[in-house]
Amino acid sequence: MSPILKFSLLLLPILCAGCSAGHDYWANRLDDAKDVVSFTAGLGFGPKVQAGPFQVDFYNYAPLYGLRSGELLPGLREHSGNYHVDEGNIGVPLLFANTEIFYPGEHAAARGKAYCALTPLLPVLILMPDEHSRGYCNSCSWKMRTARRRAGREKFSKLPPEEQKKYPAKWVPLTEEEIKKLEGSNPLQLPFDGWRAWYRYTEIGVTAAVAGGLSFSVNPGEFLDLLAGFAGLDIFRDDL
Repeated sequence: MSPILKFSLLLLPILCAGCSAGHDYWANRLDDAKDVVSFTAGLGFGPKVQAGPFQVDFYNYAPLYGLRSGELLPGLREHSGNYHVDEGNIGVPLLFANTEIFYPGEHAAARGKAYCALTPLLPVLILMPDEHSRGYCNSCSWKMRTARRRAGREKFSKLPPEEQKKYPAKWVPLTEEEIKKLEGSNPLQLPFDGWRAWYRYTEIGVTAAVAGGLSFSVNPGEFLDLLAGFAGLDIFRDDL
């Protein structure tokens, strides 16, 4: 009997044990396989190099198309309470001073892939859990400015053509009452579940952008999670 056949016979009971995990077994294995490699195209500027829990960067990047953390990005979409994906430095020339928000949809959130992080890869300042990230991600001043500008564009679109000529920027400033109502509604609330995205600490990749950009990474930790999944083990707790 050949060594390959012997190994296959030894592996068969492990695979069969994993198959008893439920009807989502193969769907989870497919999700695990998609987690291993990420490649995206997007908009931004600057470089980032990541090796596990360490990265050097001075960049801003919004991935628009491709595969990231097992999720297919649908292309250019306006950020909302159901979709928000971007990352980069926070406006100061300091290494590691960056933010990351990854919430492409409910599937990512259910698998524990969605997260919000400030300086996410420093070993000391690890990914913030829900009680911190929820308040941080949903109260950023620039996000509220974006929401206010969007509401102003909606007001502009409702004006008659003769009134629109008064606003060359094609948006109308909000009243104090409208601003308070907007802030109270918190339209960009992102439902992070509090699970720290540990899978980010085993990723190796590079991002480079000059107006347009590309990002590519491999994740050895996710590869181990894929192999372990065949035996019914779930290292990153991302099986549904």
